[in-house]
Amino acid sequence: MYSNFDKERARSTFYKMIQVDRLHRSIFEKMHSAFGIHRSQHRLLMYISRRDVCPSQKDIAEHFGISSAAVAVSLKKLEESGYISRESLEKDNRYNSIVLTNKGKELVEKSEEFFTRSDFAMFENFTEDDYKNLTECLEKMNQGLRNFDF
Repeated sequence: MYSNFDKERARSTFYKMIQVDRLHRSIFEKMHSAFGIHRSQHRLLMYISRRDVCPSQKDIAEHFGISSAAVAVSLKKLEESGYISRESLEKDNRYNSIVLTNKGKELVEKSEEFFTRSDFAMFENFTEDDYKNLTECLEKMNQGLRNFDF
């Protein structure tokens, strides 16, 4: 069953993937810290910014698969920091849409620039074949794990 499997090489390769993930996460944690927000709050801001229609708290909770109460805590902090505002609809005061403020839009723009710069740094030395090979390998790994049954 494991005849062509090199356990040490597989673990070494996976460890390198973990190192990349940790470094990536560390870089983004520094960015979040500089903005004075938590990663989960940043995810909410980015989600709100990418929507054509301003979402409600319920929409956000459903999208992320988390409780409305958890969303409420993050939104309250974002609102207190001046990144979002809540606007009620004229026809239904119970429904608040979440809107980015100018400060929130500025943070999103800075984030997008940061994403571009970090992506460039990560893939700067990649050739087209490198991209193709990495993508194929990741797809094979995903498929292997999808087929994994314990």
